[in-house]
Amino acid sequence: MHGSSAWRTPPSNDGPLPCRCRNVNHVEFVTMAREMTRTGTLIGRHQPRRLLIWSGLITLAAIVALLTLWLRPGPPPPATTPALIGAIEDRVIASGTIVPSRSLDLSFQMSGVVTAVLAAEGEQVRTGQPLARLDDRDLRGRVAQLQADLASAEARREQARRGNATPEELRSAEASVASARAQLDRARTNNVTAADIAIAEAELRGAQARYDALAAGAGPEELSAAQARAEQTRASLEERRASLSAAKTSAESQVQQAANALRDAQAEYSRIYWDNRELEKLPGDLPPERLDQEAAAERAVANAEEGLRQARVAYEQARQAEMTGLAEAEAQLRDAEEQLRLLRAGPTATDLAQARAEVDQARANLDRLRQGGTAADVRTAEAAVAQAEANLAALTAPATASDLAIQEAAVLQAEQALRQAERELERATLRAPFPGVLAAVAVLPGSTVTANTPLISLIDRSTLLVELRLNETDVARLSVGQPVSLSIDALPDWAGEGMITAIAPAAEVVNDVVTYRVTVSFTDSDARIRVGMTAGVEIVAERRSGVVLVPSSALLPRGDAQIVQVLQGDGRLVERVVQTGLSDRTQTEIVAGLEAGEQVVTLPQLTLPSRGGLLGVLRPGGR
Repeated sequence: MHGSSAWRTPPSNDGPLPCRCRNVNHVEFVTMAREMTRTGTLIGRHQPRRLLIWSGLITLAAIVALLTLWLRPGPPPPATTPALIGAIEDRVIASGTIVPSRSLDLSFQMSGVVTAVLAAEGEQVRTGQPLARLDDRDLRGRVAQLQADLASAEARREQARRGNATPEELRSAEASVASARAQLDRARTNNVTAADIAIAEAELRGAQARYDALAAGAGPEELSAAQARAEQTRASLEERRASLSAAKTSAESQVQQAANALRDAQAEYSRIYWDNRELEKLPGDLPPERLDQEAAAERAVANAEEGLRQARVAYEQARQAEMTGLAEAEAQLRDAEEQLRLLRAGPTATDLAQARAEVDQARANLDRLRQGGTAADVRTAEAAVAQAEANLAALTAPATASDLAIQEAAVLQAEQALRQAERELERATLRAPFPGVLAAVAVLPGSTVTANTPLISLIDRSTLLVELRLNETDVARLSVGQPVSLSIDALPDWAGEGMITAIAPAAEVVNDVVTYRVTVSFTDSDARIRVGMTAGVEIVAERRSGVVLVPSSALLPRGDAQIVQVLQGDGRLVERVVQTGLSDRTQTEIVAGLEAGEQVVTLPQLTLPSRGGLLGVLRPGGR
């Protein structure tokens, strides 16, 4: 048909949407029909009647086809929406683990036997509340003794300040003077009594007995007992060496196991992380379960790191215990062997000489008493009288500055000793350093504990924290003090508000992944919230109002730029290069290239080359 080239025109990017044919008006249709009839009539003039019939049938079929094409409707217009003026928010969405604002593992600072556990797991405690107590009877007795010593020192200080003695002290000093004078009279008159001689004889017998025992040396029973002590001490050393070595070896094995667990957790996290990065390259958002799996793997790495740290601490404690325990046991063995050696060697010449000198001195004293006083005895008695009279004079004379200083120092020393004993007594009671909830209680009455062994875990729930790890792009848009919307996966009906309280100044790099630690704090009295739960976080990084907004689905990539398709008033679609701003995945801000009110195609058409080399238009659902 000669007229077909006039109405089957190629589609244009700037024109209306194409159809299989354009509308043919009535005049054109009649003209085409007449031309076809004329052609058939001409053929009929020169051909037999059969050809004339076939020509008429063909003409009728062409007319029916033309009518069908003429009456067929065109494609529906594309769905559009106007560009609106509104507000948009740029949000950072993440998840993290809920942790307490403060947590502490409590332990006694001394070893002992636990006599009472005063709180239970899950109990709310206040600051200073007693939680457990050791057997403190010896400590209480020492405090009482030092309190008495302090009272005595303070009394002496007050006495020195008053400058006079009590009547009892004066009577005692006067009695000492009288006794010294009596001794002087006896020395001068050679007045030795039978009792004096009996005492001297007893002292001589005692000195002689000590000398004889020393000269005889140790007996078989004493040597046997010393030998048994040395062997028992040596056996105890070997047993202690074996037990301490086994404890250290076990701790070292725990370190290796913890290190292997950390490596396994790191490998699993790395696998999940890079699998997720590959999935992010595909269209659509990353499934929440994949994000949860990555977060769980990251938490597993953190737990494995903490397990390795604790295992290393336990190993170091076992190593130190081995060194200290062996040193103590070896010192005990050396002492026992030295005692045995001394007993086997017997007394030295010096020991025998000293014992012989004591015997000679006791014999000489006895001889002197039997012979009567000498000039030396008189001088000794006179010196004793002078000393007693000086003591009496000191009691009756006012105290000097040095005496007062000495007494003041004695009081300070007694006070310091008492305070130290009171601190030791206070350490026998384990108290809560801050208000909170007991997360774990791992001690029972009657158990023996060592110093600095964690027994009770205390957490502060007054303020809860959510610890996040964000990439550098997200953390650059945040600041301390920003409000945060919170949700908890395990509590779908719970929602809360928080605030960013800390942003790490430096990055943490794990498996070449750079993240920054961000801390969000919030307060909530809902008892269902548990430490360790996963919390979802939404942070409004930026908000703009009064901006031009279009649906995000209206944007198409065009090289390095983005375009929208704008529906003109004459029905034509025009592609427009736009500059975008913020986006919340549903709407996108248009900074330049589009005015408010213009109609944009919400499901844009992609222009593709047609079979004949002409440009066609691909619509959603079109052919």
